[in-house]
Amino acid sequence: ISSNLPNGDMLFNSISASFNYGEKSAIIGNNGVGKTTLFSILSGKTNPTSGNIDKQAAMAFLQQNVSAQKGEIAEVLGIKKIVEALDKIEGGDFDEKLYDIIGQNWDIKSVAEKLLTDLNVYKHLSDRFEYLSGGEKEKILLAKMFLSEADILLFDEPTNNLDYQSKQKFYQMVLETSKGVVI
Repeated sequence: ISSNLPNGDMLFNSISASFNYGEKSAIIGNNGVGKTTLFSILSGKTNPTSGNIDKQAAMAFLQQNVSAQKGEIAEVLGIKKIVEALDKIEGGDFDEKLYDIIGQNWDIKSVAEKLLTDLNVYKHLSDRFEYLSGGEKEKILLAKMFLSEADILLFDEPTNNLDYQSKQKFYQMVLETSKGVVI
């Protein structure tokens, strides 16, 4: 693939790569060389100037800047509807539609809470995302990536807002729990 800047200058040209299931790779380079643009193209958010991406698996992408999303943590994690369905069933509502929403995710609340604890985020799934610190937001977005069912995880500078201990935990989790492709 190739990509040009808006003024027409070439950012990068003829990049070719393949990533196999289970591989963990890093893209390294100075500021301004096009790493973020490359991730945007790989994720499908931006089109390359030339070439194409042949992805044969589901992909999740954590962008470089901390999200300005608003809502409950469960909503940001993408599990709010499942959590609500679980709460309704626990409250005595046994509508068949609730079971369809939950699917095989009966333990999603405990899985999400354990993941947040592992990332040193001691918040409730109902807490508001927008009131969290930059580091807490980043950790929740990392948790979202680990909760996703994507086979390809793209992380664009995921440790920018993390302290040393949190960075170490993130790298440990990537190595120990990610089974697909991690870039």
